Amino acid sequence: MNQPKALIGSFIQAVGTVTSAVGSIPSLSDKKQFALDLWGNVLQATGNALEADAETSDTLGVYGNEIQAIGNITVIAGLLNKEGNRLEITGNWLQSLGGLISFSDDWGDKHSSALNPIGNLLQAIGNALQAIGGIYEERGNKTEGQSLGIVGSWVQAIGSILCFLSQLERKAQSAPISPKVSPHPAGNGEMSPSLAPRRAHKPHRGGLSPPQCGAERLEPMALGARHQLKKDYPSSNGVVFV
Repeated sequence: MNQPKALIGSFIQAVGTVTSAVGSIPSLSDKKQFALDLWGNVLQATGNALEADAETSDTLGVYGNEIQAIGNITVIAGLLNKEGNRLEITGNWLQSLGGLISFSDDWGDKHSSALNPIGNLLQAIGNALQAIGGIYEERGNKTEGQSLGIVGSWVQAIGSILCFLSQLERKAQSAPISPKVSPHPAGNGEMSPSLAPRRAHKPHRGGLSPPQCGAERLEPMALGARHQLKKDYPSSNGVVFV
């Protein structure tokens, strides 16, 4: 799987579902509702297409995302058509079917996060509620139909957000962990020579190191002592100082 592309697609889809859900608020004007619902479905179709393209293997999740993208395109066609209520209903049913297929794929995947199947199931339920709401409106029960559509939009939005969080979790788990480098090498616990602190040799009096101090100072002392003995005890007693 192309993880960055799947993450971007999931994010775009989540933004699209939230945009459509905001567009279902009755207090907004018809023009704003139309614009938000239209662009929300455009974003959803783009996100689903990216998620399907991110899969490198042929799985049920690929078909589920493709069917959801087709459903979004069908809803867009219904929004752009004056008599497109049935197209919107069909598009919502297709999205619900795609969500169920993705849910079945994630349910059998042991490596998948629990958020992903729950999110896909909520999206399928939300789209089904929107489709049922459209049927109610078509039959003249507009109040109940709008209520179902609003609830379905927000349920779908919550599901898409959960799927996005699942992609974030998968991205975090697949991120490489850099090993920690210890300053001490493994082994007998001793520090390497390059890391061990070095002791500076302090110079002794006269600026000479210990070996030089012994060699240079003992010889003059011995000569001075011999010279003093010659002075004090002359060689008259038969003792000769060399």
